[in-house]
Amino acid sequence: MALKSLVVFVDQTSLCEARIRYAAQLAMQHGAHLIGAFILPATWHNDRSDCYIKGGSAIREMLERHSVAERQALLDAQRRFETLAAKHGSSFEFRVI
Repeated sequence: MALKSLVVFVDQTSLCEARIRYAAQLAMQHGAHLIGAFILPATWHNDRSDCYIKGGSAIREMLERHSVAERQALLDAQRRFETLAAKHGSSFEFRVI
C-alpha cells in the first residue's frame, strides 16, 4: 500500500524529534507528502497572580505575555519540524490546529 500523505503530530515533548524523524523516513520511502500538525497549547497555567491583576494596562500586559509565549511555542515547533523534515527530502508542510 502506497501512502500519499502522512500526518505527524508535533508537540513540545522529548519524544517529538524521534516521531518526526520516523514519519519523515516513512514519507520518503513512500514518496508521500508529510504534514506536521501542531495543536497550539494554552499558556494559561494556574498562575494565581494573574487573578489579582487590576487596571487596563496590567491586563493588556498579561494578555501580551501569554500571546508571546504561545507564538514562541508555535515558532519552536515549526522550526523543529521543518529542520527535521527537510533532511529527508520529501515534500512537507506545517499546519497549526
